[in-house]
Amino acid sequence: MKSTSSLAAMAAVVLSLNAMTVSAVNAAPEGCLSANESTAEKVRRLKTTLMVGALQCTSAPHLRVTESYNAFVETHGLSIQSHDQVLSGYFERIHGKAYRRAMDRHVTSMANKVATQSYKTAGFCEKVAALAERSLTRSADALLAVAEANTIAPRTMASCPRAEITSADVVKLP
Repeated sequence: MKSTSSLAAMAAVVLSLNAMTVSAVNAAPEGCLSANESTAEKVRRLKTTLMVGALQCTSAPHLRVTESYNAFVETHGLSIQSHDQVLSGYFERIHGKAYRRAMDRHVTSMANKVATQSYKTAGFCEKVAALAERSLTRSADALLAVAEANTIAPRTMASCPRAEITSADVVKLP
């Protein structure tokens, strides 16, 4: 018969392994975006694309890109803030106390890449105007679909492949 203390120790090991397994499933590997962080990056990229479009497309007022950008921010402001907090959490996880500076650098770099893309893309303002129209949906799911489909702005961050945990990875105790 096993002693109570050895059973308690085994139970503690099992609980610890279960906690590590749950953490491994939910957390992204070091430097990788989690699923939520990847979504947040896409929403930020959509916002940046529309913002750059609002600034770059002033010579085409009939496209109403600036008005659409303003309506996008007004309509989805809380969602944008929520996604920005998730993205900020990523930078804090990776860069520690210097996360704000790292995130500022990233967002500036993203805007610069979109601006550079605007000069290389034929019909940039028309494409941004169409993207802006699609982004004015009130549905959060539809907004995420628009952010996912944003091909105007290049991806600046990528999700890492998730390691799958199989039954072979689970430690079996007697």
